[in-house]
Amino acid sequence: MSEAKVERFFECCLRVGIGREQIESVWAVVAEGYAQEHRYYHNLSHVGKMLGWLEQTGQGTVQIELAIWFHDLVYDPSASQNEQESALAFQRIFAPLLAPEVIEDVSRLIVATDPKMGRSGADDENLLIDIDLSILGAERGDYEQYCAAIRMEYSMVSDVDFKLGREQVLNRFLSQRIYVTDFFTELEQPARENISWELGKLLVA
Repeated sequence: MSEAKVERFFECCLRVGIGREQIESVWAVVAEGYAQEHRYYHNLSHVGKMLGWLEQTGQGTVQIELAIWFHDLVYDPSASQNEQESALAFQRIFAPLLAPEVIEDVSRLIVATDPKMGRSGADDENLLIDIDLSILGAERGDYEQYCAAIRMEYSMVSDVDFKLGREQVLNRFLSQRIYVTDFFTELEQPARENISWELGKLLVA
């Protein structure tokens, strides 16, 4: 799946009892958000790939799927609270449509994708985070495209500042185990090799 499709979104929302007319209005917000011009990686292609991984694990819940759809709804590369803002946006949209416990669960999952936060150890959060980080263990060509897309999203940042910030992010990944679920264990070594390769490119840039 190269891009998340409206049909998949409708199926997900129907599973939690939302009517078609309501889904159409929600989809308009989702589609507009992910189509913003500054999104070269954090777009519906990213969502689609995550949904594909979720299917492969066979461990998905509707809460995790909703979190995938909404975890990057708010994305401003210059901001530091995107996940929290995405969770708040989800709450505003779904407050009249879903049970409070479902909203709370999905919001928790969305916030868990914030890379600045440590893992709580919750199984559903671990699965979602591993899916979100799956690009790190991708084939080298796909990883290179990801690196280029991230640089484009941070085009407002100087090369020097981008290098410093990116090195911090990448070294943080290398300082700990990247994937914690059994399903994604095989991506650990490729991810470390990709990150080491990128760090090497940054050093000579």
